[in-house]
Amino acid sequence: MKTRLELAGPWVPSVATALIMLGALFWVLVLPVGLLVLGLMALWFSPLWTTTEKILGTVVPILGLGPALVSWGFVFAATEDGGTPWLVYVVTGAVGMALASLFWLAVVGARRHKAFELGAWPAS
Repeated sequence: MKTRLELAGPWVPSVATALIMLGALFWVLVLPVGLLVLGLMALWFSPLWTTTEKILGTVVPILGLGPALVSWGFVFAATEDGGTPWLVYVVTGAVGMALASLFWLAVVGARRHKAFELGAWPAS
């Protein structure tokens, strides 16, 4: 139980979301995959988030940031050649949703850590 309570520290929300963001954004390289795994482990082993929040924190950044990095180059190249600019908006929207979800996870985790310190939130 001690290890789960250590993952309720003040550093967990910011470190977990930063690692997930970096790992999901640059998943085509080897080192960021390790960062993604570490961030997801901190997310899933920490008592600061509910299961639903953990699922969203796993799926949305990976689907929003991972493919966006690869497809952004193709999308911008297509728009320069007279392609449809709506693809730029779709890819940008996916990145925006992923970043917003990570920001939301960091805020929720920080608030729950503060409540945990004050004894107002039970960590199970």
